Amino acid sequence: MTRTSKLALGAAGIALLLASACTHRSHHVDRQLLLPLGAATYTTTSTQRFLMATAIDDPMPVFPTDGAADGPLRLCASFTVDVEGAVRDIVIESAMAGCHRSDTSGIAPFAHAVDAALARWSFVAAAVCTFPDAAAADADPGCRGDDAVAVAVPVRLTYAFVFDAHTVRGRAIRRD
Repeated sequence: MTRTSKLALGAAGIALLLASACTHRSHHVDRQLLLPLGAATYTTTSTQRFLMATAIDDPMPVFPTDGAADGPLRLCASFTVDVEGAVRDIVIESAMAGCHRSDTSGIAPFAHAVDAALARWSFVAAAVCTFPDAAAADADPGCRGDDAVAVAVPVRLTYAFVFDAHTVRGRAIRRD
């Protein structure tokens, strides 16, 4: 092989490498807490306050390497946060408006990613906080006072997870 053909081959290889590096697939996962119609609620009195469950650890689902979706894919999942703050009874919601059905072809890897992420979530449990009177309840919305009594309660939450993959094209920049 001549020096000229080696240089031409090398230049072609570099051009191919640069061209392939300029295009890649971007994967993004987003989430949103939903309040479905007819969701169960807690009724409190003027001497009580409801404290919502607060996430301690809530990693996002990992975009599945074997997942392929045309455009954004929206999966909805419901689960219970128990009185210990653990996630229980995870269900991929197939009948919610605006959410993809879990039995649709190609959805299984995404449903598995949501389920795996939710299984790792943990919370400070929701609670109903009771005070000696309404004035104390108004003065202590965080239920931190000595006269407040908090009782942990289970709560059912629903989240929508949106998986989006799209091609990103860049430009090679030539510097002299």
